[in-house]
This record gives sequence, structure tokens and C-alpha cells, in this order.
Amino acid sequence: MSGILLSPRRRVSAVAVSCALLAALAAAMGCRWQRWRTPAVRLENIPAGILAVPGARPESAEGVRTLMRMFPAAVPIELKGLPAALDRCLEEGRILLIPSASHCPVETWEPLEGFLARGGAAIFIGREPFSARASIGEDGVPRNEAEQVRRLATAAREVEGFSAVQAWQPLNSWDEMKGKVLVARVPSAGWSGSAVDVEDFDAWHALVLDDVPSARFNPGENTLVLFVRGGARTSRLAVECEETDGSRWVHVLRLSQSWQTIALHEDSFHYFHGGRERGHADDRFSLSKLKRISIGLSAHLAPQAPGQHRFEVSDVRVAADDRPPRHVASWPDIPLVSPPFRRFDTEAVFVRCISDGRDYETGPVSLQSPLPRPRGTGGEKGAPDRWIPLFSAHNDKGDLLGWPASIHVAPQAGGPTRQWAWIGMEPSASAHPAYAAMITECARRLHTGIFLYRTGCASFSFRPGEPMRITARCAARKALPPGQRISVELYREGERFPSRRVLGPCPGEGLADIHLGMSPEPSRGSERGTLRISLEDPAQRLKYDVLEQSVLFLPAADTPDPADRLSTVGSHFAFRGRRLFLLGINYWPVSVNGRMAHEPKSHWLDPAEFDPELVARDLDRMAEAGINAVSIQYLDAAQAPQLRYFVSEARRRNIRVQVFVAHLQPLDQDLEKAKTLVAAAELANEPGVFALDIAWEPHLGREADRKRLDDAWRQWIVEQYGDVKHAEKVIGMPLWREAGELTGPPDEELTKDGSHRVRVAVYRRFVDDYMSRRYGHVVRSLRKWNVQQLVSARTGFGGTGNDWADPFFPMDPAAGAVHFDFICPEGWGLHGRREQFLQAAFITAYCRGVAGGKPVLWLEFGSSVGMNPQKPDLENQARVYGEMLEMILKSRGAGAMGWWYPGGYRVEERSDMGIVNPDGTWRPVGSVYRDFSNRIRREVLRPEPWRGREVGRDADARGLSALWDSWRGRYAEEMGSQRFEEVRPDGFGKRSSEVPLRSVGGVPFDDPAPLDALNAEWASVWRERALVDRLPGEPVTISQGEIVRLETVNTGPATWDASQEGRSRTVWIAFTHESGRQILLPIPPVPFSGRAPVSWMATDTGTWTARVWLADVGGVGEVLKLNVVP
Repeated sequence: MSGILLSPRRRVSAVAVSCALLAALAAAMGCRWQRWRTPAVRLENIPAGILAVPGARPESAEGVRTLMRMFPAAVPIELKGLPAALDRCLEEGRILLIPSASHCPVETWEPLEGFLARGGAAIFIGREPFSARASIGEDGVPRNEAEQVRRLATAAREVEGFSAVQAWQPLNSWDEMKGKVLVARVPSAGWSGSAVDVEDFDAWHALVLDDVPSARFNPGENTLVLFVRGGARTSRLAVECEETDGSRWVHVLRLSQSWQTIALHEDSFHYFHGGRERGHADDRFSLSKLKRISIGLSAHLAPQAPGQHRFEVSDVRVAADDRPPRHVASWPDIPLVSPPFRRFDTEAVFVRCISDGRDYETGPVSLQSPLPRPRGTGGEKGAPDRWIPLFSAHNDKGDLLGWPASIHVAPQAGGPTRQWAWIGMEPSASAHPAYAAMITECARRLHTGIFLYRTGCASFSFRPGEPMRITARCAARKALPPGQRISVELYREGERFPSRRVLGPCPGEGLADIHLGMSPEPSRGSERGTLRISLEDPAQRLKYDVLEQSVLFLPAADTPDPADRLSTVGSHFAFRGRRLFLLGINYWPVSVNGRMAHEPKSHWLDPAEFDPELVARDLDRMAEAGINAVSIQYLDAAQAPQLRYFVSEARRRNIRVQVFVAHLQPLDQDLEKAKTLVAAAELANEPGVFALDIAWEPHLGREADRKRLDDAWRQWIVEQYGDVKHAEKVIGMPLWREAGELTGPPDEELTKDGSHRVRVAVYRRFVDDYMSRRYGHVVRSLRKWNVQQLVSARTGFGGTGNDWADPFFPMDPAAGAVHFDFICPEGWGLHGRREQFLQAAFITAYCRGVAGGKPVLWLEFGSSVGMNPQKPDLENQARVYGEMLEMILKSRGAGAMGWWYPGGYRVEERSDMGIVNPDGTWRPVGSVYRDFSNRIRREVLRPEPWRGREVGRDADARGLSALWDSWRGRYAEEMGSQRFEEVRPDGFGKRSSEVPLRSVGGVPFDDPAPLDALNAEWASVWRERALVDRLPGEPVTISQGEIVRLETVNTGPATWDASQEGRSRTVWIAFTHESGRQILLPIPPVPFSGRAPVSWMATDTGTWTARVWLADVGGVGEVLKLNVVP
């Protein structure tokens, strides 16, 4: 045909003929190009049962009629005799259809859970499953939760000395009256109460009753009954109860501007803190032990915007709720469906059937979706159960918002497979086709009852030539039909047909193991691909289940161009020579939220949890808002392929990644494991990772926890003072002892100032040295492993500088600052008035000051919006972000990463810190990011030169928290006047010959003792040009006559004067033999964080020590022991 010119029409015809011939050939060869079918199932042939739900909404009747038409053979299931009816459903293989799932009575909860546990199949239909908490009375009439609460309110009893809230005391964090308390009345009930007008809310403002007369509560009274409402800016109230043993219990109320009736059962409170051995899993609050109660605003428990608020509280009465506690304060445990925090609301205009891609217009409709869960991928490292989304919901832009119809499958070892579906949409005329299609698809899949799980590949990314091993498992309600096969197809990006297809046997409930060959080399950069694994019957051309796993093919690893790496220049970050402000977020996907305590705590990078669809959606949203950096965790080598996938996708969108690598933290360290992690993720060759985070909020803990450092503390005292007796002489008081042995300070001495200040300062110097020496070892190890990324640690346990964290001994930003490329404080506790944020400018200055001017990246801050957030909650969160970003910019910070990305309720912390809604749409804080992203492109503020302002952390035993207290007002005032001044530690930049000769704590120096402004530690040691892998404190063994090269670091604020014969207080390196012989080697001047290399020949055998030496004074800093052998 090379010489024949075809018209367009004839060309199409020719192609069509060619395709027809190819199709015929494919059919003859058994190729998959011939159309495959899903098993044909007619709904009228599906055995079903429809649960009769009394008291359901009238509009749900249409849904029931639809079900009756769709399933003409369905039998009604009545509540009376429900357990026996469910037994029959199970025996007959019926699918249980539950319309109006929101009104399922509490009496059905346990029978339903039992039915599902035994392998019964069910479809829950409608929004808000179980939310009505309806109970069936003795008269057979259902009563929902609202009716039960009204009943309790009617029966509630006034308790003398307790109920009259007008007699409670108004208290606040100001310790002075701010606002007024008025008399209130609940018109519908006739109850009296108090209206609290808060003039200037800051941290806490509540009505409080001390010394509750608990003896006046009657046996069986277990519920507090009250009415509440709030003003337009007031969305939540905290109810806090303290028992006689000091344990404190909390419940947060969601307010509206109308009076609400509240019944708080004992079991609805959660443990906060306090009490001896309280707060365990089976513990609960007891009203009979109530000692103190408060109701009001709490910035910690229920964050609210500062300023004016109004809340009203009625008298608080007590009642006896005779319902089982589970029916009052708990929910059924049914994944996807219940409790409520497992699901979320969204609004869509169309839904899409995932299996065939067909769209169904719904018009604007309110839907609910489960929070995403593992999809069954990851092969043998996959999750034990599988979430199967059947329909997706979208807005008018086509954005993915959720999954209104999905199935949960949970095979049980030696037992039946648990399987059920949920449709989070109510029937309506506009959405009827979609509603019917969802029910059809759910019923078809459950009736077929054949599902893949723990299927796919344990790696989501591949380098060229890596083996692609695919495994699969199958779960079925009944025996599999004969002739089943597992097919694996690989689709490369942009291809309609698979580039590879392999067919393998299906071993029933066993493991199918299929090798797809070696991974291909991508045609350009990284290339996306899809693994499609199918359970099929080739003879009948049937597909029973299909599971897809997205993968990424990466180019061969190569040494990156240094220009592709982020760097630091002075106090800011830079990329390719241009200044860069890092505007970011701590990233996790939404799938991590809404999990109960007993659910697996897998990491989102684990093969079982990794979800490329969520990752792509989230990265697109972040890039659109101007986010250019994220911080994530990396904890296990099995996560390495997924980490590479994420970093590659982030890099496509110009988003840089900071990675916390496990096992590097000095207080919980295993460098061999860390090395394995670094190698597995090929971090040395990954320019998309701009920095490693090597310690996550390090802190020593309370007094008992700190004892693990007692041995190191004793060794340090001997190293620095010679012995304990001399140390106590210099310090001027005894050190702490337990059973005659040296120990550390009690919590009390860390939380208040006093005469103990000096010994606490000495202990803080010990901790600084302990951490810094180990941080230095970590950084040297990373460089030895060819890791060239920037290094830092998030030093902000409890919020950097907050006094409440003092007894936990959080690390000071100064600890290890010489080894870090930038410093990372945290902004917890910053949520109040603008002045409070401006005060935190001191923390920026302090962090930069103790690091000698390095960049400061604020790594955590934010505000919880609580469960079911309202407009004031979301606006307050946006306000907090706005104030933080403003402070960081004006204090010349180098970047900001909020906490955290995914919306949804985090059960273990009882918070929702997400900056997006669970459906992925932006909360108001998104506008803050967009505006700030535009602003930092045009507004650049550089730190002014340091003008001599000095600060001393050890002037108070409380350390940084006291230092911040003393500077808060000054920095708030200066920031308000558009001024900002840098600080440095006492003695910074002064010469060693100029600084006062004081020991740590400001006491007179008496050699040997650590000096206040001078300090040093040993860095690298080389033997025969090989770096010695030396842990801090370990001696180095060398041969006589060998030349060893050593490097020391100036970790004190003062500059070392260059060595000069005959001049006092110049700095040398002293090598001292056990016989007393000493050799002094000269060094040049060394500023803070500078390094001084020296070379030394071991002339005599025996034990030598190497130490920085201050002429005419004595040794400085760490002692290095050198064992010289023949």
C-alpha cells in the first residue's frame, strides 16, 4: 500500500478492517483483547432481606419502595426476633439491606455486629448510620436520642449546693474579672442559668464550682443535664470534672445560637490527666467521686479565637439514665460505617462508577464517604482487610471528593470472610439513577462474594532491572468456581494496551506468586504505570475481581548535580543561588485519621497503606496553594520504595521534602538500622529530599525517665570537674543523690527558680554536651554514608519555650546547633491575641542566635478545629496560621511548616488539625497559604546585623521558658513598632582572653571546671586517612609512631584566641601523657562553630588525652582518650 493514496474515509475503513482482522486473530489465540464480562447477576435472583427500621424519616420510604422493586424476592426482617431472623439470613445466604441506617435502633447494634462477624453480608444505606440512637420502648415505639434527652431533662433532680450555676464562681486566666455574668433563663424548660459575656478571652474562662457535695448524689445518678448556647463567635465549651483523687475528665460541647438540651453520661467523658494510675483503657469517670467542675472556654481543650465571647449555661441537674452505657456514649464498631469519625460529609454534582467509568449526574447533593482505608494492594505486605470503593463523588470541576459507595472485606483466618457495603446517600428524585446503580453494584459484588486481597507488589516504585514479583490472595463466601486464574497486566503511562501480561493459577485460599519480569527503564525521567491484577475464568471470559496498583518507574540512580540541592546562605535557604522561603506543611494523607485504638497503626508509606491516588490529589492541591515544602516521616525499610515514589511526585510539582529518619535520635539510637533506611531509600542520590530531620521533639522526660542518663552524668562530672567533691565545691552546694549515687534534678527544681539554679545550670550544660556530641556523631555518620542533604532536628517538645513542658526537660535549641544547618522550633501554645504571636519573635531570634545566625524553620504550629467543626473554628484556625506566618516573616524566619495536612478526627489525640477538609477541599486556611505564597515572592526581610543584645539561659533555673518570659514584652513591643533585634548568648563573639573567667552557673572558676562562655568537643578523627567510627566517649587506639589527624569544634559562644607563646588565655590543643608529659599544638583563631584540625604523632606508648587548652587556665570541653600501643 506504500504507493496508494487513501482518502480519509478510506483510511478509516482500512484501519477498521485491520482492527477487525487483529481482533479475530486475538480471539483465535485467546488474547485478552476480546471483551471480558463480569458475572451476570439479576437482582431478582439475589436473596435479600430488608430490615424494617421503625421511626425512619418519611423521605426514606421511597428508598424502601425502590429496594422492594429492585429485589422482589426480598423478605422483610422485623426487629422482633431479630437474632433468629439474622441466623436465617446467614443460613440462606441473604444480603441484609438496611435502609435508613441512621435510625437503626440500639437494640440492633449487637445482633448486627454478630451477624457481620459470622460472615453475613449487609448493605447499609443512607447518611449518618446509627446517629439517631433510637431505642425501642416497652410499648414498641422507637425513641431517638433527642427524645431520650428530653425525658432525662424532665426527670433531672436539683442538687442543693451544686445545681444552681449562678452560685458558681467565674474564673479566668487573667485572674481578674473580664466581662460580666448575667442571669439567664431557658424559656422552654423554665430553668435558671448564667449568661457569661467574656470581654477579652485569652486562654481560659469558665464557671467553676469547687468542693462539690458529692455525698448528695443518689445511687444510680450517672448523668449531668443542662442547657447551653453560644454567641456567634463561640462554637464550643469544655466541661471539666475533677475526681477526689485529682484525676481530671473532659467533655467538649458543640454549641449553637439556640438553646440545646445536653445529657452528659459519665461514660461520655474522657481522661485528661492526673490521679494515680488513672486513665487506663477500662477506666472511666464516676459522678459519685466528683470534687470540682468547670464549664467554659478553654483554648487548650476547645480552641476559640481570642476576644469577645458569649456563652450561656443553665443550672446543672443530675439524672439516672437506665440505658446501657454503650447505648449512651459509644457506637457500633463497623469499619467504614461507624463510629461517626470514620466518615465525612461532602457535596457533589455527579458520581462515577469506578468499574466502568460511567458518570451519573446528581445535581448538588449531600453525600457521606468513609475515610479511605487500605485498598488491598501491597502483596504479602498488604493489609489483612480491603476497602473497595465502587463509586467516587466529584464537584463541577471533576475534583475527587469521596466515595459514596464502597465495600469492606475482612477475611478471617479459619473463619468466614466479613463483608458489607455502605451507601452514604439518601434516595432522591434527582439522584435516583445513581442511587439505584450504587445499590446494584454493591449487591452484585456481595452476592458474587469473591474478592482479591493482599494482592499486588510490595514495592510501589522500581529502578530499571528490579524484579517485579506479584502475589495475590483470594477470599470467597463459598468455594471458588473451577478454572480460576490470576492475570497480571502492566500498563505503562499513556498506553491503552498492556505491555506485559502473565497468567498464573489461582490456588484457592492460598498464595498466588507471579513474576512479571524485570522492571522497564522509563522513557523519560520517572514514568507512571499500572498493575492490573484480575481473578478471572479464561474459558468463560469472566472477571470476578480486579485490583489495580499504581507504580512508578524511576531512572537508574545517579549522583545528583549539586546545583539541584537546596542550600543555606546565612540566615535563609537558597536554590540555584536564589533566596527561597519554605512554605510548607507536615504531610500525612487523610487515611490516617478516624482510626480506633485497636486498629492497625500502619504508616502511610507502608505497602499496606500507600495510596497513590490520595498522594497525587494532595500534592496537586498543595502546589495550587503555593506550598513548596513538606515534612514527612520514614520509619522502616519497607517504606523506601513508597518514599521514592512520593519524593518523585512531589518534585514534579516543585515541592521539596524534609524526611525524619528513624533511629538517628541520640536518645533512641540504632545507627545500623538508620544506615539501612538511608541505603534503602537511596537518600544520598535524592535531591528532592532537601533535609533530614534526625530527632523528633527530643526530651529527657520526667524525673524517673531522666535517671537513664545518671551514668553519663557521673562520667561528665568527673571529666569536667575531676571528681564530685570538687564539683560541689565549685557549684557551692551538694549535687543530688539517690541511695548514695549521683543523680539528676527533681522536677520541682526545673519548674521554679531558687538557690538550686547553679546546679541545674550545670546539669543543663551536661545535657547540652551529651546531645551535641551525639548529634555530631550522627551528622558525621551521614556524611560518611554520602548523605549530603541539610540536617536538623525539631526541637520543640511542648512548644519551644513553653513553661508547662519544663518538668519534661525538652532539649534547648542550643543543643547540637553547631552541627545543624538550620534550627527548628515549634509553635504549640501560640493561639491567643496578636501580642502573643509577636512575643514568639524572641524564639526566632533565640534559635538563630544560639546557632550563630543559621536559618530558622518553624516546624510545627496550628490549631485543632475539633470534631464536626463550625465556621468559627475554621476561621480561628486560619487566624492562627495568618498570625504565625506574619510573625515568622517579620522575625526574619526562613520558613514555616504547619501541623498538619489531613482533615478528619484523630482519635488518640481527640483533635482535627487538618488544613483541608476530609474530602480534600481547602479550609479557610488555604486562602492564607495562597496569599502568603504570593507575598513572599515580593517581600524579603533580612536579619539586621547583631548589635550586641545578649541573653543568658542559665540566669534562671527554668531555663528557656524563664528567659522567654523576661523578653516577651520587649519583643512584642518592638515587633509592633516594626523593629526586630537579633540576640546572641552571653559572651558571643568575645575573645577567649576577654570573657569573664566564670564557671557554668556564673560562679567563680576553680580549675578544673567547665567555663561559662568556652566549650569544645571532638569531631572527626582520622587514622591513615580513614575516618574513625568513634562513638562519643570512646577511646581511640593508635600505633606508636602513627600520625593521627583530629578536628575539634568550638561549641561555646566565645571566639578562641590563636595560640601565642607567653600570652595568657590563648587556645591550644594539649596532648597529655599519663606520666604528666604535655605537648601543646597551636591552632588559629576559631569562632563559634568553627573547627580546628591538628595532626599529632604518637611518640610514646600508654594513655594520652587530647583536649582544648586555655593557656594559664586549664582544659576546655570534651576529653578524648588515645591509647597508644606498640
